[in-house]
Amino acid sequence: MLFQSTQKFDIIHDADFAKEMPVIEAELEKYVNRGYFPSFDGADLFYEFFKCAQPRASIVIVHGFTEFIKKYYELCWYFLNMGYNVFMFDLRGHGYSHRDIEDTEITHVDSFFDYVKDLECFMNQIVTPNSDDAPAFIYSHSMGGAISALYLAHCKNNVSKTILSSPMVYPVCTPLPHQVLRLLMRSEAKRFGWNAKFRFSSDFDPDFKLENSMDLSKCRFQYNLDMRIRDMKYRNSSSSNRWNFEVLGVVDMLLDRKAMRNVSSETFIISAGKDTVVKNKPQLRLAKLLNSKYQCFENAKHSMFTMPDNDLAEYINTLLDFYACN
Repeated sequence: MLFQSTQKFDIIHDADFAKEMPVIEAELEKYVNRGYFPSFDGADLFYEFFKCAQPRASIVIVHGFTEFIKKYYELCWYFLNMGYNVFMFDLRGHGYSHRDIEDTEITHVDSFFDYVKDLECFMNQIVTPNSDDAPAFIYSHSMGGAISALYLAHCKNNVSKTILSSPMVYPVCTPLPHQVLRLLMRSEAKRFGWNAKFRFSSDFDPDFKLENSMDLSKCRFQYNLDMRIRDMKYRNSSSSNRWNFEVLGVVDMLLDRKAMRNVSSETFIISAGKDTVVKNKPQLRLAKLLNSKYQCFENAKHSMFTMPDNDLAEYINTLLDFYACN
């Protein structure tokens, strides 16, 4: 069933969010296509996609660390109403996708490049065959931004436009260089095991507070927290020693001048001025390597797609303007 776009963008206001989002979820259920696709190593990864009548393009959403498809339903709704197909999948170790670790609170990956190969499989197996020749765009957040940039640099693709929102080029950790931190992670793994939960990771907390989060919108924060409370599959909150080790190596891959020259997609990097999760300066370095458009939302925290309605409207319009321009 094809979604009939209104070609109009109306933000969901904070005061109405708790009432409107269940209605939107029910409406999206009428149009969803979902299932599993086998990745390069046989891992089954969960996906959903929504198609419009006469789509402008297909937008592939690549989520961040500890996230899941349903967290992006609001953004999906805006894209659909503006005439874009939307494709999403739960990254391995997240949501309803394959996990190497039974504990659903621990995020683990054997190699960061596994995420990249998963995205390549998703594009080849699900997005391209179901896009009816519509152009391919990417919207990515945080860790999803790192995955998307590496995909563009190392995998054959036809993605014409890419947004890297708060991309995880260099995570905020300690003042120590990332190379030193990788050595320390080797010591942790030798002592506790690569698959073990990193000792300083957080446990899932159903009483987590807005002020300690990456969000600024109370209603969106609470809505997402409630989803995580209801569904164990959405409770990723910590990382394995291996995940930490792999992520600390990403900065060198992303700031590899030779590799980034391979990116042909028009890119747009958006930073959050009050980001306490990833560093802004390395994002600027990546923007220069990619010859990318760059913008910083000075008052935003890391999860810009969960800002209060007035700020969110400006952010969404910025995304839509980039996708719409020729």
